[in-house]
Parts: sequence; C-alpha cells; structure tokens
Amino acid sequence: MLFVSVDPLHDTPARLAAFGATWDFSVTGLTGSPDEIRAVAARYGASFEPGDGRNVDHSTRIYLLDGEGHIRYLFSSEDPVEMLVQVTDQLL
Repeated sequence: MLFVSVDPLHDTPARLAAFGATWDFSVTGLTGSPDEIRAVAARYGASFEPGDGRNVDHSTRIYLLDGEGHIRYLFSSEDPVEMLVQVTDQLL
C-alpha cells in the first residue's frame, strides 16, 4: 500500500517510514513538493486543506490502482476490509 502525505512540511521521510511501520502489512509513505502533491491530488480527485498548523483536513478515500496508475475501484474509508478483499480478488 502507498499513501501520499499532504503535509510535506511536517511529514519527513523518517516520519513516514515510522508511520508505515505501525501497520500489519507493507505501507510506504510518499511525499514531494507542494506542487507535486497538488498535482497527484488533482489527478485522483483527492482534496486537502491546511488546518490549524497541527492538522490537515483531507479526503480519506482508498484507491485501487492498476499497474498503469488508473483507478480500478474507489473505496470509502468506512468500507469493511472484507469488501476491499472481495473487490481486489475479483479484479485480480
């Protein structure tokens, strides 16, 4: 799983690696310049807004992408894990 930080000023590569290590599966955190992050967010229809300096408001979708980066399925963060597994198995 990959995720893209929308707070590059605070989410350093070391912080992203530490956060990824807290999961029970392989997670890689990505970051970039503010312009790069805005471009990725625009490409996938994600949204984010700076918050109070400690928090960033952002969308919470889970994107299932194919090898070319095309969205194959868009999950809600509230979808049960079983649904993610079922859809992923069907697409594989």
